[in-house]
Parts: sequence; C-alpha cells; structure tokens
Amino acid sequence: MKVYKEAQAEVLDYIKCDICNRHIDNMRGYLEFKALWGYGSSKDMTKWTAEYCEGCADKIKDFIESKGGKINAKSYLL
Repeated sequence: MKVYKEAQAEVLDYIKCDICNRHIDNMRGYLEFKALWGYGSSKDMTKWTAEYCEGCADKIKDFIESKGGKINAKSYLL
C-alpha cells in the first residue's frame, strides 16, 4: 500500500507491505503487483494493485513454485 503525506497527496511518504504491514523505507525493495482485467472476464474492467516487501515477495514466489508454477526472473543489468 502506498502511503502519501497528508498535506501533499502526490508526495509518497513510504510503502507498506499489503501482507505483513511492514514499512518499506527503501523504495526499491518491494514488489508492485498490478492486474488489469480485460473484457469478457468475470472481473471485467477491474484493476487490482498491491505492494509487497521483499520477504513476502519471496514467500509468494515460493508458493507459486510449490504449485508447479514458474517465476521468470531476469537481471536487467548488463
């Protein structure tokens, strides 16, 4: 969850993990999840968003892989 400073709605103060509620002060150390459901789905025109700390993101990855799924991870540094 992105938490904004009260007086300045456009200034991001910190990010809070949507699973463990941990404050994420390092803005680079989190996973941002976005889903835009398309036409014809049961969630037609619905948008989902969530932010997760690195620890909870690892647990999500482990859960997906435990069910036989795959996370494609690539370094974007050359």
